[in-house]
Amino acid sequence: DHRPRRPVLSPSRALENDVLLEEEDGPDLQYYFALAITVIRKYTKWALPIAVVASIFSYDRAISAVPTFTATAVMHVAPSSVSNLTLNNYYYGIDSGFQSTQLGILASRLLMRRIVEDLQLHRRDVEPEVPAGLVSSVLATALPAPSEDAVADAPGFDASEEEQLIEQYTSMLRGAITAVPDTRAEYSNLVRVSATWHDSALAAEIANSTTRNYRSLLLEKEVEQALGNQQYLAERLTGLRADLSRAEAELQRFLADQEIDSASVEAERELSTVSGSLLEAQNERRRLEGVLEQVARAGDDLSRVPSIADHPRLVSVRNRLLEIRQRESELSRRYGPRHVRMVALASEAAAAEQTYETEMRAVVAGLRTELAIVESNEAALQDALTAANVRNQGMTVDESQLFDLQQAIEVKQELLVAFTEMYSEVEASPPVENSNVWVVDPAMSPEAANRPSATRAIVIAVLLSFMGVFGIGTLLEMLRNTVSSADELERQLDVVHMGTLPLIKHGATKSEAMGPLTEYRDHPNSYFSECIRSLRTALMLRHGGRGVSRLVVTSTDADEGKSSIALNLAFSFAQMRRTLIVDCDLRRPSLERALLPDKRHPIGLTDVLAGAAEIDACLVETDDPGLLLLPSGSRTLNPLEVLSAPGFALLLNTLGEQFDTLIFDTPPCMVVSDAYVVATQADDVVFIVKAGVSKVASARAALRRLRGLNADLVGAVLNQFDLSSSRYVPGLAGYDSYRKYSERPSVDSHPEGESAKAV
Repeated sequence: DHRPRRPVLSPSRALENDVLLEEEDGPDLQYYFALAITVIRKYTKWALPIAVVASIFSYDRAISAVPTFTATAVMHVAPSSVSNLTLNNYYYGIDSGFQSTQLGILASRLLMRRIVEDLQLHRRDVEPEVPAGLVSSVLATALPAPSEDAVADAPGFDASEEEQLIEQYTSMLRGAITAVPDTRAEYSNLVRVSATWHDSALAAEIANSTTRNYRSLLLEKEVEQALGNQQYLAERLTGLRADLSRAEAELQRFLADQEIDSASVEAERELSTVSGSLLEAQNERRRLEGVLEQVARAGDDLSRVPSIADHPRLVSVRNRLLEIRQRESELSRRYGPRHVRMVALASEAAAAEQTYETEMRAVVAGLRTELAIVESNEAALQDALTAANVRNQGMTVDESQLFDLQQAIEVKQELLVAFTEMYSEVEASPPVENSNVWVVDPAMSPEAANRPSATRAIVIAVLLSFMGVFGIGTLLEMLRNTVSSADELERQLDVVHMGTLPLIKHGATKSEAMGPLTEYRDHPNSYFSECIRSLRTALMLRHGGRGVSRLVVTSTDADEGKSSIALNLAFSFAQMRRTLIVDCDLRRPSLERALLPDKRHPIGLTDVLAGAAEIDACLVETDDPGLLLLPSGSRTLNPLEVLSAPGFALLLNTLGEQFDTLIFDTPPCMVVSDAYVVATQADDVVFIVKAGVSKVASARAALRRLRGLNADLVGAVLNQFDLSSSRYVPGLAGYDSYRKYSERPSVDSHPEGESAKAV
């Protein structure tokens, strides 16, 4: 066989491929479609009886339901501050928060209780059973029908029984009354208030009572809020007056302790006022002196002084002069300088310039006069300050404490004035009813009753039954998420089903536990052995009868039977070809214990790759002619690096010249990456799936990685399938036919008891 071999991937390259294969473009639609098909096939048988029972129950409820009547009143509900004619209200409607609040009030327990007391529902001789669909059947059966003894005029009707009936009817009304926005009119403030009851006239009364008590409740809350505000303001005014009196008394005590009379206090205030006025006069004098100093430095060009140029008297004259210059510039394009209009504009401009100069000198003269007045005021204030200091000599006052006391009195006086005005406004404007809450259309007694549709109830029951069964089935399948049959293997893993191997019972002893590894050799006529031969035939026919040259057997996780299948396949191939089985599981080797139970071969694959032993010295002959074993060899700390070395590919080429078939037992794919490296050197890869144990997601991930590495994935084998389980379908994999066929007398067959035990 001179077919080209694939190069061995280095660990870094293999890791890079793993990373690329981990990237998902989106959800696996094929997996979910297969999951849905599985649920439909497995759980449809439960949906039909459940749907029948639900339909019967729904039909019975529909025909036995008491007919009800629904009366509807339409209300206009909007804030009192909103005008119905504004454009903003037309386009955007009322604040959704306000409308939601009002709808909550219309469904509140407080309003329901007021309706019960308004209509005296608890005192009427009516049936209290609530129609179906309003409240739960538990609540409906908990409400006893009031008899004649429950009427108010009857003896024995006490307050506790009346309160209990009121609470019962209040709970009933909360399920019978609904308030929703009127969707028939766009951008409107209309609310539809509906009441459903078993009596037509009473339904209309309940709807109208709802609107009436709702408006009354709003007005009562407005009155209650106004009275509360008024009471609060009155209490606050009383407290402020008391605080002001205490502050004034504290100021008087302070003045008495300091031995200061009112005249001294006034003198202190006068001193403070005069000091402030003197400071302002001094600042103004300095400003005027600075301006006049700039005027003196400017000389004849006073327009450079900002305080002179920006004076209001000069701004208007300057604007007039600019306007004349602009007109003169426009007319000069058409007329000469001696034209009458040009001469008139020149004269007007000269007059304006003369006026500007005159006004500028007048402004300067005014500044000098203003400076003289300020200096005079400064001198007068200085004399007044000296006199005030003379009058205040000898007085010692804690000015900071005096200021705090005076400031506190002023603040309390301002608060008293503000609260007095607020109290007057509240007292003068009594609460008014919201004019934007009114009844548009009162409720009328409905003529037609609400009768539930039996057909609709049955359809809904059937749909809900199938949906419920499908949902529960999907949940169970997703929680299980394992491959349980050959059909699920092909649909969920998208891989060719190569065969199904039955579960082999084995005991707890060491020798019995090794039974599945040598089942083909020990029981060649069992159904398991026949399945192995079928798998061997399929592998050989795939290559046109030439047989398999290099075969890798791997699985997703440990304990899924890959080593057992690899060894049993080796037994079957050894009957036809010279076969070598290589134990590539360098971490947990198991083939040597099965083939050499009494001794251990110390050298093997790792020793050959390390150059510590020759190939011939490592090969071990087994009890089966034509089958040799290459053990894993000495333990190594880097199994992946050992298998990724170039020497491994050279070793396989050498072994391929000596043997017809090479079978590799590898570690699990999802645990370590050794199997991926060996798979790139193989002609065929057989993937093992343990029935009812292997996870779909893990198996799909492992298969996706093998395909990404361009491994020749032949298909998958469903291993350890329990033929006696309830999921087993007779005829699967020809088990029934083989059992009947094998019952025929044969010289080479085992006894019946031995065959049954093997299966």
